Amino acid sequence: MYILSQVSVGIGMVIDLIGKVMRTKKLLLVFMAISSVFYSVSYILLKSYLPAIMQILFLIRAIWYMVLDEKNKKITYYLLPFFLVNSVFVVSVIFFWEGYTTIFLIVAMFILTFCLMFKNLVFVKTSMIINSVFWCAFNFTVRGYVNMCCDILSIVLLLISLLIYDILPKIKEKRYLENNSDIKNILKICKSNLK
Repeated sequence: MYILSQVSVGIGMVIDLIGKVMRTKKLLLVFMAISSVFYSVSYILLKSYLPAIMQILFLIRAIWYMVLDEKNKKITYYLLPFFLVNSVFVVSVIFFWEGYTTIFLIVAMFILTFCLMFKNLVFVKTSMIINSVFWCAFNFTVRGYVNMCCDILSIVLLLISLLIYDILPKIKEKRYLENNSDIKNILKICKSNLK
């Protein structure tokens, strides 16, 4: 069963990692939803039921948020799924408490459920990096080493994605504007000298 769980998480990992570099929140959520299925199977095979329940809640949350995003709903509409998903999770924690490691899951669940309510992809991806740190710590404690490697790769890919899609374009835009303002100033001086 252990090998099968690692194969399942391997498939989920590939899907999840591809999702981390998507340029839109919708695609990010689609890939997260699909990978949640494979991750939940992996955790069930590892007999770690609380994270399996979390992954199923992630699936439901991703679909719910996609529907809300599609309809362009305001942030207040996200509060219902936020409270429902987290309430179900709190009840699950009570029944499947696995010791201090469960705290990592609680923090990760709240961070990701909260950040996905927002449309700002930079905020979402930055929060996902923090979320991955908590998942990494949890997976280390339950011997989910492949899952932990996925979390480390997720952090790296999210950082690369932020760099390529958000940071570098802003730097290029700033340089372009600075360069163009110089050109405009030169043209103004030339025009004034011609008069």
